[in-house]
Amino acid sequence: MRVIAAKKAKKYKTTILFDYKAVLHKAWRLKKDTANVILLDKNKVCRAIVRGRVPDEAVDKLIQLAIELQSESMIT
Repeated sequence: MRVIAAKKAKKYKTTILFDYKAVLHKAWRLKKDTANVILLDKNKVCRAIVRGRVPDEAVDKLIQLAIELQSESMIT
C-alpha cells in the first residue's frame, strides 16, 4: 500500500498520509475496514470528511473540492 501511495503522490504532486497508529481513526470516529476521506486545505483546516464509502451523489462534489484545494495550494 505504501509503495502504491508513494507512486500516486509523486505522479499527482500531492501528499498522501496514513494513520498507522490510528490516532485520527479514534479521534475522528472513522469507520474501520473501509475507506475514509479527509480533505485538508493548505492551512491544515479540515474541509471535508467522509466516514466510510463516499455516496455516489457526493463523488463529483468531493473531487471538485480536492481539485480546488490543490489549485489553491499551488498558487502560494
